[in-house]
Amino acid sequence: MSEDKEKTKPKLRLGVSDKKSSKEVSKKNGAKHLPHSKKIILAAVGAIVAVAIVMLLIIVVDIGSFTNKEDSYFQIGNYSLTETEYSKLKNDAVLLGVYEGFDEELTATVADIEAAKKLKIEVTEEDILAQDNILNAPYLDENIPALNYAQNGWRQLTSQRAAYLGKVNSLESGSYEGAVFFFPFSRHLTISAYDDHQDELHGDEATIEADRQYAKQKADNQVVLLSGGADKTKLEESVAQIMSDENLNYYNLTKLFGYDHEIQHEDIGYVTKTWYEDINTPDIAELVANQNSTGVSQVVVFQRPIDNGDSRSKIVDVGYLVIYIDKVIQPVDNDMYNKFITERDKLIKI
Repeated sequence: MSEDKEKTKPKLRLGVSDKKSSKEVSKKNGAKHLPHSKKIILAAVGAIVAVAIVMLLIIVVDIGSFTNKEDSYFQIGNYSLTETEYSKLKNDAVLLGVYEGFDEELTATVADIEAAKKLKIEVTEEDILAQDNILNAPYLDENIPALNYAQNGWRQLTSQRAAYLGKVNSLESGSYEGAVFFFPFSRHLTISAYDDHQDELHGDEATIEADRQYAKQKADNQVVLLSGGADKTKLEESVAQIMSDENLNYYNLTKLFGYDHEIQHEDIGYVTKTWYEDINTPDIAELVANQNSTGVSQVVVFQRPIDNGDSRSKIVDVGYLVIYIDKVIQPVDNDMYNKFITERDKLIKI
């Protein structure tokens, strides 16, 4: 029996001193030994505090945004201006000569841009800058900050509008970019009974033939010059050379076409000329359309009727033509113009 009692004594060693040590362990381990329900309560409180902090930050940010934000003062489509932005744009317009009717100009300009965007029409920054080079750049001093393209919002907006309108035109009717080179030999021919540019060589066959040979040589040279290709700059240089040649610069039809020139349109304000409006001579426009591909043409004889003043006329050769097409833009939608006008009118009526 004594042996059995001795064997059971170790089971009784969880005394008071051992309970205290277990409490100390609990204190050291903290929440690890908290009941499960208390853990849940602490986690919930922590989550609520975190959410409250986030919401407080959002409220602070919103209040800051609200205090710095102006209401929309002018809006058409997705384009809007605060009153401050509107005033700045109006001042920019005044600097460019818009002294009256700014609201009407702004409405028309923005409506055109937004209508084109609604039709998924796209323009590039290059397109916009090309328009600025026509509308504004030649007439403004870039050294004056308020007139500089980067600083003047009205200059940017009107250039953007012109680019979109030009795109509307080309998408409906197609377009060509290039140049017509005309080499006349008619200065001693009587083209009209009312011609007042006659001199002592007028009608002289030898002189007319010499002029013809000179014009033909220049035309042939132009074909060779352009046979390797040309960009707008090279075409401009050729135009300038021809127009400065005193043997060729009379009744001359040499010009660039299709490279965005501004005109007034009765329905939609300022737009770019079409290529055939640039050429402004139906016979030559027909030659361009018939070529319908990039590159240089062969030399073509150009004719026109002689008016004798008595209702009788005959067709005579008056010069040589060379056509260079730099770019062909095929028509995309024959009803694009009507669609554009419809969208624009919707925006203005809103």
